[in-house]
Amino acid sequence: MYIDSINKKGGINGKKIKLLVFDDHGDVNIAKKVASDIVAQNKAVVVLGHINSDACIAARKIYKEAKIPIISATCSVDAVTEGNKWYFKTVPNSSSNGIFLANYIKKVMNPNDVSIIYGNQYTTIAKSFHNSFRGLKGKIKHKIIIDKYTDIDQQVKEIIQTFLQDKPNFVFLTMDNNIIKKIIVAIKRNGLTFPIFARNLLPDTKLFDEYFEEQLSPGFFSNGVFTDSLLISDMAGESVQKIRREYIKKYRKTPSWVVITAYEAAKIAVKAISETQANNLIEKRKKVRNYLASRTSMENGLSGVDDKFYFDKYGNAVKPLSIGVFKNRKIISALTQFSPVYDMNFISNLKQELAKGRITIINKQYMHKTDIVYTGIDFN
Repeated sequence: MYIDSINKKGGINGKKIKLLVFDDHGDVNIAKKVASDIVAQNKAVVVLGHINSDACIAARKIYKEAKIPIISATCSVDAVTEGNKWYFKTVPNSSSNGIFLANYIKKVMNPNDVSIIYGNQYTTIAKSFHNSFRGLKGKIKHKIIIDKYTDIDQQVKEIIQTFLQDKPNFVFLTMDNNIIKKIIVAIKRNGLTFPIFARNLLPDTKLFDEYFEEQLSPGFFSNGVFTDSLLISDMAGESVQKIRREYIKKYRKTPSWVVITAYEAAKIAVKAISETQANNLIEKRKKVRNYLASRTSMENGLSGVDDKFYFDKYGNAVKPLSIGVFKNRKIISALTQFSPVYDMNFISNLKQELAKGRITIINKQYMHKTDIVYTGIDFN
């Protein structure tokens, strides 16, 4: 969508942008072949992709050896960018997400203890969350790993037995959505009422449809469950709302956060291309890479779809997560959010703001603690 909009305006310096489309199907072997094909064609200035972290990791060495910059809009695993100066992400990495969520849950929700349940592909964020929460003087009651390659139902049954015998005050889930679903259903059916934070739980209205409770009372399983996202529509600014409207008009469905971050990755790529001049493709790729790598602070950061952000030394986006809660099968913004302090010069008394909790430090970044207020207009 973004590239179409640029081309309608004449492209870059009068030249239309050509989008070469490939599909890796989220498969690591296909991802390697796609990356090799892109390199062999020798046409791309920059690559946007791949769709998941496994595919990104599988292809990254190929782009690195070819010295082609690549921007991912979805792959959060730390290993995607580590040791590869040609790889950038418009999403934070898993370790940063774990730190952010541990800070949010401790400083905003402040439960007496947290139990962590994580999939065996989510070890990085689970470890990061665990260490950060403990560092904030929080108590971890249970830490349970789910092996997706063995009997899931039996593992869920054992988790529920553990919780019935030693009830946690708060549960943090990070794993594939289809396993999160099973755990939430089991928790609700066994009458356990502690708060649940389900990491990156997609607002899929069909997720629980197979269960009779959901059919009788839509939202039965998801209502009250907290989750995180890079974007929540009721908090998004006008630029995101415009993208949503255009997407709905064109495709007749609501875009997910993946659509918005993909739009953002395209916007960043076009910006880097338009801001650099070169005599040949090899030089152009290098200059685009250097342009992206130089955006390392809020002062010289990049304008995303909704706000400014910048890259850390590994090429990961430094940006906060939005916290939401499910209500009637939709995600609405939680009443407290953390947002970056863009200019410290506007903070008159930093020590006082920190003491009162209105500003906090998360992963070496100052953050505003912001209260969300919902308002309505009554038309008579």
